Parts: sequence; structure tokens; C-alpha cells
Amino acid sequence: MAHDEQSPKNRALEAIRRAPIPERALFGAKRRAVALKAGFPSGGWAGALRKGIEISLAQRKAKTGYVSPYEIAMLYADLGDKDHAFEWLDTAYQEHDLSLLYGLRTDFKMDSLRSDPRYAGLVRKIGFPQ
Repeated sequence: MAHDEQSPKNRALEAIRRAPIPERALFGAKRRAVALKAGFPSGGWAGALRKGIEISLAQRKAKTGYVSPYEIAMLYADLGDKDHAFEWLDTAYQEHDLSLLYGLRTDFKMDSLRSDPRYAGLVRKIGFPQ
């Protein structure tokens, strides 16, 4: 199934990819945008997320640079895969990923996880107020 190259998500991914900002300043956003854009034409947003996960996992395995486990959890959460999202949130906790502290309570991509008892457990474990 072909998807509209001018869809808002596709335009946003392209804008990030073309941003005249060094990759390290964007904390991997350009790399993720390229991966998401690669998966978008054949699978829409879900295909883009799957491609982003695939690339992120490969980069972590190859140790070609830091890939935040929180960012992987965010991709899984956006895809609707709660089990893998919580697996990666636990990895983020174990690795002391600062993104977990900044994003867990405020990131709208984590909204689908907030009703799950594992979310409350993670919030408690981190020490956030209930």
C-alpha cells in the first residue's frame, strides 16, 4: 500500500532528516527520522515504527553509538506493543537513561502505557510522586 509523501508525519520526518543541525545535537533524531522514513512508504506509520525499532536494535547490538532504551520503548509504545515497551523501559531504568526521567510522565507517546499496572510500578521504582 503506497502512502502519501505529503502526509504530515512524512513531512515531519523529512524536515528532521534535512535539519542543518549536527546529528549529535539532535540525540539521534536524524538517524531515527531516516529509519522511520524508510519504513513509511510500504507500511505507513506502523511500518515506519517497525523500521525505526529494527535500526535501533541493530545499532545497539553493533554498538555503533548510543541508542537510548527509552527511545526504543517509545517506538514500541507508539506501535501499541506494551510488553516490549515495558521491557525497554526496564532497560532504561537499569541503564540510568536520563530520558526516562524527562519523558516518562510527560511524553504523550507513553499515554497508552499509563493505565497498565507496570507503569505505576515503574513510577514507584523510579521514586516519582504518585
